[in-house]
Amino acid sequence: MSAEWIEHNGRRILYLNYSGLSGAQCVDQFPQEDLLLAQVESGKRVLLMLHTDGIKPPKELAESGRERTDQYKKILSKMAWVGIGGIVGRSIFTMVNAFSSRNQFKAKAFANVLEAKKWLAS
Repeated sequence: MSAEWIEHNGRRILYLNYSGLSGAQCVDQFPQEDLLLAQVESGKRVLLMLHTDGIKPPKELAESGRERTDQYKKILSKMAWVGIGGIVGRSIFTMVNAFSSRNQFKAKAFANVLEAKKWLAS
């Protein structure tokens, strides 16, 4: 997994790549994400790209993802989710999207990273 700041069309995006990891390995990466999010200046909003190709998230990951969405709702502007597949993945996205609509940030699913970057930078 990598958590890093990337740029696309002059916009800064926090890219969280969970591709191929187990749910437990994803949760282990949360401290690295927290360090990057702590760098966000007060009052700034974040563009977030979450890449989850090839993971099979267990229920625990969905629960911790919901908590993290609630924790960061005040700094997220848009979230692009790449690699959502299967019933579990779609269920998690539906849950996150429901939270996002209440939390004033937009969330959208994408088939690939380039589409996600374009949407985030628009």
